[in-house]
This record gives sequence, C-alpha cells and structure tokens, in this order.
Amino acid sequence: MKLFHARPRPNRAFAACLLTLTLVLAPCAGAEVVFTTDFNGALPAEITALRGNAPNPFNPSTRIYYELPEGGARVILSVVDLAGRQVRTLFEGAQAGGPQVALWDGTTDSGLAAPGGVYVYRLTGGGIDEARKMVLLK
Repeated sequence: MKLFHARPRPNRAFAACLLTLTLVLAPCAGAEVVFTTDFNGALPAEITALRGNAPNPFNPSTRIYYELPEGGARVILSVVDLAGRQVRTLFEGAQAGGPQVALWDGTTDSGLAAPGGVYVYRLTGGGIDEARKMVLLK
C-alpha cells in the first residue's frame, strides 16, 4: 500500500518548482487528499487557508490558525453559533501575508461569556470563504 507520493513539477505562474504530495487516506474507497505547496512553505498568491484551531474542544480559550496569500488580504474572522447568529468578530481588516493566529477567549462581542456548545469559525477574504467547527466546554 502506497501511503504518499511526492513529485516535483514546474509551474510558470509562480516561477518555481512545486512539490505535490498525495496522501491516500482510504485506498479501498479510492479517496485521496492532494496538498500542493512550494519548497519554502508559502502559499500561492490566490490561496487563503483556514488551518484549524487548538485546543479543540477547549475551555476557556483556543487559537485559530490560518494563512494568507503573499501580499496579504482583507479578511474577516468571525465566530457564529450553529443557528448562524454572530457571536464574536475576532478580526476584520487588512493583514499581511503568511501564517496568522487569532485567540478566542470564549466571549461574545459584548464581552459576556459564551455558553458551552458547538461554534463555527469562519474566514472570509483572499478569495475564499471557509468555516470549521469547534467545541467550547463549560
């Protein structure tokens, strides 16, 4: 069973050699995940990535990791409940490119403690709209 495959390939748009890694998650189902990055770990200009949060589940706070394209982007990072109601805006504005981290301390925009439960954090900007779930334990 082949777990991963790596091969370099030229890419004129970035004037660099990209390395494509393919990790086969479920070979019997034919599912695979392909992640493409250049050798220094930077993302191509049009890609913004929401990386995840840690710890998850959490109490009282968690860090949300994301990466913005080279040159930066105008982004909004927000937390909503499962009903889609705004709980907290963690960041809104222009940010430099590269890895970023935001801290959510489990409070709402009004400064009150958010109740325990499942929340969704959403990153909008840089040409992408991504969301992931996190669990606040009380």
